[in-house]
Amino acid sequence: MARHTIPQVVDDHLSPLDTTGGTLPPIQIGSAGWYAWLNEAATRSFAYHSAHGFLTARRERRGGTWYWYAYRTRNGQLHKAYLGKAEELTSLRLNHVAAMLSVETVAGVQEPDTRKAASPPVPISLSSTSRF
Repeated sequence: MARHTIPQVVDDHLSPLDTTGGTLPPIQIGSAGWYAWLNEAATRSFAYHSAHGFLTARRERRGGTWYWYAYRTRNGQLHKAYLGKAEELTSLRLNHVAAMLSVETVAGVQEPDTRKAASPPVPISLSSTSRF
């Protein structure tokens, strides 16, 4: 599948693309221009980069309503997180989800495997006077 260039958000500023792939003047996250851009029919996705991590945001329609979702591939596996409706895409929300999706190996320490049981079951011993 061919990759294409999508708008970028870096340091809370969106660099939207024009129809030829060139960039337009930046838009501040949280501004009226930001929310107008998120709701445009042609807007489908953007890449988000911050000190907290990065993600690709995609707009998807569910039951007649548009919602935004975040995607990030980590260790060869695609992860998805709910971002919300356009009016919920604040800098704080994007930073939080980017950080959540960016949990990676740091200095040789693996993220905890939450699929493992916390501890093995404790065997129950019956006294010799017990009868069944």
